[in-house]
Amino acid sequence: MSQRLSFSDLAGLYRRLLLDDIVPYWAPHIDWEQGGILNCIRDDGTLMTDDKYMWSQLRALWIYSKLYNAVEPRQEWLDIAHNILGFIAAHGRNDAGDWVYHLTREGAVVEGANSIYTEGFAIYGLGEYYRATGDPMARRIGLETCERVIQR
Repeated sequence: MSQRLSFSDLAGLYRRLLLDDIVPYWAPHIDWEQGGILNCIRDDGTLMTDDKYMWSQLRALWIYSKLYNAVEPRQEWLDIAHNILGFIAAHGRNDAGDWVYHLTREGAVVEGANSIYTEGFAIYGLGEYYRATGDPMARRIGLETCERVIQR
């Protein structure tokens, strides 16, 4: 006979999985030297390539900002989000304002803007970061992204 977990038991389980397993898994892959996060990782945590996919950078911006806003206002999470923002603001968009797809670790474009889904990740990542910080640059870039999506 299986035991049913209560909502509070499940909430506790999910919180522990998030904070004890998932978030620590990604911690060694924050790229403090070049900015952003190294996101091409095998299940065992080894790096496959140090190239960076912009949609994943933007998703990580949302995740660390959301952790700060919704779970607990830990400075370490905000520092990671700020690090990611620096990388994406410097390297993430082409001259037209569209988000590129694939970059080297240093930020050189490997594949240009080819997926409007990247803009979706940008909108919610920048929006959540703005909620955490009130950073006018994040707001400006997010609004510019919305305008580009409407144009496209």
